[in-house]
Amino acid sequence: MAPESIPLQTLTTLLNYERLVSDPRYKSTSLHSSTIADQTLLLRLEGNALIRKRPASIQKINVHTFHYDTSTPDSTQDLTLETSTTLATCTIHPSCDLATRPLSSTQLEDIFYESRSHDGCYKALMLFQEFFSFCSSDQQLSIQIKNEEAILVDPFPRSIIEFKLTGPKLMSVQSLQLRNGGATYITGGENEGFHSTLGFPKPGTSVGQIVNLDDFFVVDMTRMQWGKRGMFGKPYFLGKGGDWQDAMDIICDDMEELGIGASWISENQHTELMRKCAKRAWNRWIDREKAG
Repeated sequence: MAPESIPLQTLTTLLNYERLVSDPRYKSTSLHSSTIADQTLLLRLEGNALIRKRPASIQKINVHTFHYDTSTPDSTQDLTLETSTTLATCTIHPSCDLATRPLSSTQLEDIFYESRSHDGCYKALMLFQEFFSFCSSDQQLSIQIKNEEAILVDPFPRSIIEFKLTGPKLMSVQSLQLRNGGATYITGGENEGFHSTLGFPKPGTSVGQIVNLDDFFVVDMTRMQWGKRGMFGKPYFLGKGGDWQDAMDIICDDMEELGIGASWISENQHTELMRKCAKRAWNRWIDREKAG
């Protein structure tokens, strides 16, 4: 008997959660300040060379600072655990700026997704790759966009779709003060950048024959690095390729498709962590009825 089809929306949510709460860059940190709460933070950073040299296309700058904090439940989970109960949101540092405390739950969640989605597209692609390695060859995905009828697709002839983005509209700066030293991560700091999404061919098409992006269902798990949610308020994009292209108009001035490539990513320094994340997502899927 063929296994039950996996809703792609459910799978994306499971994988995205595991990626976010396992991000080692933010281990033992919590939110100290943000321009979402206090725009004067940006005024204090006007002399910063990185901000002064921002692309001319930038319309908004978000700055989020995270400080070392061993007490936060937002710390990276124990990777030996089979599941995690960590919430996908920012916790507030005990000595945070006063303006940070009134941030709403939605704002804290948005900052969480935005900060941890920086430079994450290939990790997201790897998550799908590792998850599908647990699936049998007859596994299918169920894809439903809004109120349209669900469509079954084969998850294995998928493809990585690569783009060059020009003229970013948001510059997002994450400044971390860690126990030993610090780090800064910037999205939108250069006029040109690169991004990749995962495409699943619609039934009746094959990867080698596709010349129109709208022949794919596209998943963009790290869209929130530009501070914008996907369709229907989701913290990722899932939909038709053409709709994804249209939705990128609010992200950058121009976008060039570089190629529709292979589906496989070679092992690298992120493989072990993504494999563990994918295994936890697989366990959640298998145990979904027990979890209720």
